[in-house]
Amino acid sequence: MEELMTEKDINELLGMIQGIQPGEKIGETERDGLTVSTIYAHDLHEFETAIEDTEGFHPVERYQTHEEAVEGHQKWVDKLPTLETITKLGYGSIIAPNFVILERKEEA
Repeated sequence: MEELMTEKDINELLGMIQGIQPGEKIGETERDGLTVSTIYAHDLHEFETAIEDTEGFHPVERYQTHEEAVEGHQKWVDKLPTLETITKLGYGSIIAPNFVILERKEEA
């Protein structure tokens, strides 16, 4: 049985094929053991907010405009203290959305 590619493998492959550069950072906020990161995702041609926990980054919302991205970033920052689960967005028809229980990083 063939082993399927992981999400990381797919993203790296897309980056090589398309020459994707890291996204323009709109905001990055660490609080309560989680990080909210909002960027312009060149591969998607839109803005994206992701939550980072001990397992990595989980995209949670996408936006068409810079203004929506700034507002969306703050919305997710405001949710951090009580955020326990999210629906991780998929990637087109390649990766399906999935339910994630967040694992907070230990704060120093």
